[in-house]
Amino acid sequence: REIAAVTGNPLRIPELKIQNAECKIEELVAVRIEDAGLCPRYTARVIKGVKVGPSPDWLRSVLEKVGIRSISNVVDVTNYVMLETGQPLHAFDYHLIAKAADGKPTIVVRRAAAGEKFKTLDNQERTLTGEMLLIADEQKGIALAGVMGGANTEINDQTVDVLIESAYFNPTNIRRTSKQLGLRSESSYRFERGADVGICDWASQRAAQLILETAGGQLAAGVVDCHPKPAEPKKITLHFSKSKDLLGIGISHAEQVAFLTKLGLSVVEQQPGECTVRIPTWRVDMKREV
Repeated sequence: REIAAVTGNPLRIPELKIQNAECKIEELVAVRIEDAGLCPRYTARVIKGVKVGPSPDWLRSVLEKVGIRSISNVVDVTNYVMLETGQPLHAFDYHLIAKAADGKPTIVVRRAAAGEKFKTLDNQERTLTGEMLLIADEQKGIALAGVMGGANTEINDQTVDVLIESAYFNPTNIRRTSKQLGLRSESSYRFERGADVGICDWASQRAAQLILETAGGQLAAGVVDCHPKPAEPKKITLHFSKSKDLLGIGISHAEQVAFLTKLGLSVVEQQPGECTVRIPTWRVDMKREV
């Protein structure tokens, strides 16, 4: 996006082409968010009939060049999409998620109980506090939200059905959890700096597409997108004279507007001497006029 803005070349976003299976996602999984302040959005997709194995050379090569160890096609795809979009994802073995009373696996996003024990993917048992966010099913924790998955639901050679998690977590909470446990990951590194709440579903579709390409299977139709209170798009007003005061150089009003629109901001209103723009969700750094 930045390079497209600087060079004027169009941004090319990968095209999503996915063929859905006949089964519907609503029949396969439910999501319940118990603390929307710590997790305002959680999306889930299910792919059935994958064949877990080594990644193709192109995928393994990309990950190794940036220092990420190749694990398997399914896990590698989640890491690849994280690098591509900045959105961390997690893949669970669908059949290791406990079923609720209605016979359907249910993802519960809740705070951990004080002193609750949880074994992460690195096989370390950790003692959690009531401030930490846990991805759970109806019986147990299955991932430390935004930090690391659990050993009890990890993708393995016998995995045939996969649940893809793509969510947004509160940056301050992830930073605290990561620091308290002395546990840093590629995922926590990104979430604690503020991810893009608007990209959850797109990143999930992209991961599904690449899993189908590298591991086969069939994608259940639809998505469970739990988003209790979508935030209103943020607007900021820029006074053109303020740019000159801060930068010490004169930039014409038309140029200022052109630069902002090239960055993906859309003009909501323009008046003499100022313009109001809508801030896209991916610009988490744009908080005020300066």
